[in-house]
Amino acid sequence: DGKQRVVTTSAIGKVHVFDPDGSYRKDLDPGLYANMVRVGRSAPDDPLETIFAMGSTPAGTTSITALTGDGTRKWSLVLTADRTSIYSSMPAPGKSWLAIGTQSGQVFVVNTERGAVIATLDGETSAPEVTWTKATQDSNPLLVIGSRSKLSAFRITQENSK
Repeated sequence: DGKQRVVTTSAIGKVHVFDPDGSYRKDLDPGLYANMVRVGRSAPDDPLETIFAMGSTPAGTTSITALTGDGTRKWSLVLTADRTSIYSSMPAPGKSWLAIGTQSGQVFVVNTERGAVIATLDGETSAPEVTWTKATQDSNPLLVIGSRSKLSAFRITQENSK
């Protein structure tokens, strides 16, 4: 609805949306046990934010679901066929990209407009922290992945469909 909201998840795996003053608003069912949630625009020119709920499905996959503020599912995507916890996640500045790091060391970059994986890294590090940084206004952001003993940066240069 264009108003500011607080979005979170809890031990019951649902997405909870609160009014800015902290009063209860509503629960959303993402169709998975959400252990992480991020909010951002699916495309840089979108007028409203999208809720990205990540976690495990009843079928045992690790997945992500994009939701509107009223709980309508825009798309869902299986990241892995096994159950692993989402450890970190960060939207890319000025891009339709969301980086996701899993407890098992996999890193995914998802196109948030299409709901498609555009890049993956496997075994980069255990429990990776992911973030983005921009070198210049014209450049694509760098994907930065850190762990207890390693720091790596990658540039996503073009999108491909998987």
